[in-house]
Amino acid sequence: MKDLAINMIHLSGLIEGQDISIEYTGLRPGEKLYEELLTDKENLKQSHNNLIYIADKEATTATLLEHILTLIDCAKRGQPTLELVALMKQIVPEFKSMNSIYDVLD
Repeated sequence: MKDLAINMIHLSGLIEGQDISIEYTGLRPGEKLYEELLTDKENLKQSHNNLIYIADKEATTATLLEHILTLIDCAKRGQPTLELVALMKQIVPEFKSMNSIYDVLD
């Protein structure tokens, strides 16, 4: 990450340490160190490349669609954020919020 910051500073025509300094602040609430692209529930099929897999996704069910529409409706009505995140966790139960106020729902 430091290399990216230094490159961005140089590409902006500035000098790191002179014009601008890099400050380490740690994770902010809700930030994650990594993003999971696949879940344990997904069946993986190997592709022609040994390092690349194809996710065999489940079809969208009527129940899932109903949960999504309920979530959208609650958001439109201004439901409190904690309740919206709880509804989202019903749709994606393996979601872990990590480093946020919503980890009480995990």
